[in-house]
Amino acid sequence: MSDSLNPGIEKPEIPAITHIEEREAFQSVEEQKDSFLEDVVEEKPDIVKAIEEVATAPIVQAPVIKDELTVEVERVLEDGLGDFYATLNSAEKEKFKIKGEHAATEITIMVRSMKINFKRVLWLIRDWLLTFPSINKFFLEQEAKIKVDTIKAMVDVRKEEAAKNV
Repeated sequence: MSDSLNPGIEKPEIPAITHIEEREAFQSVEEQKDSFLEDVVEEKPDIVKAIEEVATAPIVQAPVIKDELTVEVERVLEDGLGDFYATLNSAEKEKFKIKGEHAATEITIMVRSMKINFKRVLWLIRDWLLTFPSINKFFLEQEAKIKVDTIKAMVDVRKEEAAKNV
C-alpha cells in the first residue's frame, strides 16, 4: 500500500488488535502498577508511617513576633475600623485580617527601606478595605487617604531621625 502524499513510500500493514488483546494488555499494565506500589510500601514501612504521621498531624502556627514598626503600621491601618470589624462574620474577619497583615507587612518593608511608593500604599489600603462587604466608596477613599497621610508623616519622622543620627 503506498502513501498518497508520498507515492514512492510503502506503509507497513498494522495488524488489527482484538478487543480481548487490548483488555489483557491493559490488565497487565494495571497489575504492574499495583505491584510496583506494593513493593515500595513493603520495602520501607517506617518511611510510610512517618509520612502518614506528618500528614495527619495538626498544624500549629508559631507565634509571630512583630517589631515596633510593624505594630505601628498595623495600628495606623486599624484605626477607626473597630465598629466595622465587629460586624463581620468569622470567615470575613479571617479574610480581612490576612489581607490587612499582608498590606501592613508590605508597607512596613517600604517604610523600613525609606523607599515608599505612595500610590502602591494607597492601592494596598484600598484593596484591603474593599474586603468589607458593601462599604461606601466615599468612606473607603477618605479612610485610605487618611491612612496614607498618617504613614507619610511616620516616614517623614523616620527620615528626620535618620538625618540627625548621621
